[in-house]
Amino acid sequence: MPEDIMIQIPPNKENIGAVIVTYNPDNSFQKRIEKILGQVKQIVIVDNCSFKPVSLMIFSLMTNNNIFVIQNESNFGIAEALNEGLDWLKKRGFYWALCLDQDSSVFDGMIDTLIRVFDLYKNKSKLAVIGSNYINSEGKPRYRCTSERQYAEKKTVITSGSLISLTAFEAIGSFRSDFFMDHVDHEFCLRAIERGFKVILACKPLMEHNIGQNRLCHILWKTIQIEVHSPDRYYYKARNHALMLREYFFKDIFWALKSIYAALNLVFLTCLFEDDRILKLKMTLKGYWEGTFGNFDKINR
Repeated sequence: MPEDIMIQIPPNKENIGAVIVTYNPDNSFQKRIEKILGQVKQIVIVDNCSFKPVSLMIFSLMTNNNIFVIQNESNFGIAEALNEGLDWLKKRGFYWALCLDQDSSVFDGMIDTLIRVFDLYKNKSKLAVIGSNYINSEGKPRYRCTSERQYAEKKTVITSGSLISLTAFEAIGSFRSDFFMDHVDHEFCLRAIERGFKVILACKPLMEHNIGQNRLCHILWKTIQIEVHSPDRYYYKARNHALMLREYFFKDIFWALKSIYAALNLVFLTCLFEDDRILKLKMTLKGYWEGTFGNFDKINR
């Protein structure tokens, strides 16, 4: 519990490391790495068995002493890779970890803003995660915050852009590796809150980030933006959502009902606009079935 942990060591540029999980990143990956260099003391890249030319490019980044690369022999999934990176930082005396996706492009002053939010938050000993607001490729912020607010308490935030207290991480436990991908971040946040910790969001957009491939679609007179994913992502989204509902439905009914509404909305948009919609709907149903009955097997790739 939070009252049993040590007093939080305030984050600063000397005790923050960044963890980036990669799997065949694009050609702009090195440019995105350069944007975080100088904002943190150390970057650890955990590569989930990218194709050989890509893995060689990632490994070559270790010519910079501030970058260390862990190369996995197979794709262990996002959760396990995050655990590897956070454990690596913790063993080397870091107190905070900034988690980033391989396609997230951070803004100048990101870490300064996250540190300022920590300084403003009163209940520091219970703070587990400081998430980052972000804009998509269209320049629209994910969360709307009033201009005078520096931060807001949240039930969950996404992994990318999250500054995680490694002291709290040790008390909460690792990301669930059986989730493989999707809802890894949400489950961790809900578990943190269940154990008495706090999750907050820095209201100022601090990076550009997209979830899936964005596509503009039209419903009557409205133009909406949807997030397009591969069929196996729909399986993991559904399976892990079902597992979370089993665990947290009666612990947080408001979150559960809100997440069910979002899931139904995703199914509706899939039926209307997605390519391969039949396959994606089948994978969604398969995910909910296996998640409901506790089948943790991964897709046979």
